[in-house]
Amino acid sequence: IYRDSRVTRLYDGTSEIHRMLIAKAVIKNGLVL
Repeated sequence: IYRDSRVTRLYDGTSEIHRMLIAKAVIKNGLVL
């Protein structure tokens, strides 16, 4: 159970980072377009 919760927490963290990266990419593309 502990391992599962740690994995989900890690996934949440990475998805959060991915969201920030995607947001930055969208902003960059928006400025370019």
